[in-house]
Amino acid sequence: MDKQIKKKRFTVKKVATWGGGALLIIFIAYQFIWADRRSRLKVDINKITVSEVKRGIFQETIPQTGEVRPANTVYLDVVEGGNIKKISRESGAILKAGDVIMELSNFNRELSVLGQQASFNESINRARETQVQLKRMDTDQRLNLARIQQQLDVLGPQFIRAKGLFEKKLISKQDYE
Repeated sequence: MDKQIKKKRFTVKKVATWGGGALLIIFIAYQFIWADRRSRLKVDINKITVSEVKRGIFQETIPQTGEVRPANTVYLDVVEGGNIKKISRESGAILKAGDVIMELSNFNRELSVLGQQASFNESINRARETQVQLKRMDTDQRLNLARIQQQLDVLGPQFIRAKGLFEKKLISKQDYE
């Protein structure tokens, strides 16, 4: 007959599995319940300053050394060069579109603009002189026309009288003409 083999209740495999699972559950429970999750910083004792606690404005400063660089750098270029006349904004100032940064002066450009303005003023003066001359000529022509009309008014009736007298043969042909 066969003999019945009794199973061992606590095998090494079972003990290791249950023991490992229990340790894992205990570790997780400890982490959730009792573990301290605050961050820590190790600081040299000589770098700490202790002072009396007072009520007031809290100001915290942390000295740092480093280099500050702008996020965007924009390079400006001008169409025509010149000398800097006035600086309106300093380096690092916050600007908006259309803000004046500096004023440049270009003497050659200013001279050319002044020359163009002078020639423009000359052409305006010539146009005004031409208008004055045209008005003067118009006035002279009207005056001449008025004189001719006056002579016609005076000489017209004389001609009609002379014609009548010539037809009646009271005046000579030379006086009639």
